[in-house]
Amino acid sequence: MKILLIAILILCQTVAFAQTKRFQWTTELCEYEGTYDAKKYTEVQLKNTLRLFAVGSFDIETEVTVWKYEEIKKLNAVALDREYESKSTALKNLRVVKSAY
Repeated sequence: MKILLIAILILCQTVAFAQTKRFQWTTELCEYEGTYDAKKYTEVQLKNTLRLFAVGSFDIETEVTVWKYEEIKKLNAVALDREYESKSTALKNLRVVKSAY
């Protein structure tokens, strides 16, 4: 009976640890590592959430500022619209961690 109880406890412990996974990411200065419950979140959700909060991930890069009147001819509204649509669609389609925050 003791052996059966010990086997069940070991099996339950293995199942409990199987839910926990590691997630690693880096920034310009640091490397981070955290654990998460794989039954609640996916790695894709975590990567997308990190991308959402990263500085510059969805910045518009098309030049929209001029300093001289003559530079207005260099502006490209079509490229700006195209980039906006592309980044807006990517942002709307992100699968992120659902949270009240």
